[in-house]
Amino acid sequence: MKNVKHRNETSNRSSCALSEPQWQADEVPLDDIIRHGPFQVRNRLDRGAILRYQEMTAAGRVPPPIKVARVQGRLYLVDGWHRLEAGAIQTSKELWGAARGILVHVLLAEMTEEEARWEAARANMDHGVPLKSRERLGVFKAFIAAKKHRKPNGKSMSYREMGQ
Repeated sequence: MKNVKHRNETSNRSSCALSEPQWQADEVPLDDIIRHGPFQVRNRLDRGAILRYQEMTAAGRVPPPIKVARVQGRLYLVDGWHRLEAGAIQTSKELWGAARGILVHVLLAEMTEEEARWEAARANMDHGVPLKSRERLGVFKAFIAAKKHRKPNGKSMSYREMGQ
């Protein structure tokens, strides 16, 4: 195309990369993980994916750890809804407090509610069951709410930049 400037991909991602979460391996009580509906852009979980995770763990294979966001001290599931539903998580039984509970191996990061919603939406786009077209709107809303459409200089991205 004539007279059209194309930016390289790294410049478009730099505005989003500034606030990437710092994931750290941790163990958290299973009962403390909140499945917050607005963080799930899917209309419903895919039964086939849940069955595949159950078969995977029955065969002795370990799926990647789920991702949990700490938002104002509370733990929200952002990646691993199908794995958690299937019980395909790495756990260990330990004593904590006065009761026996199950600790789950997770990747944990501190973030705001908007950032957590975006991370959950992005996880659904990056891997797993492909999103349906009507579910993509939820991803776009999470992108805007997390202000990922803003460049470091405060200006908005073009539609082309947002698409990348």
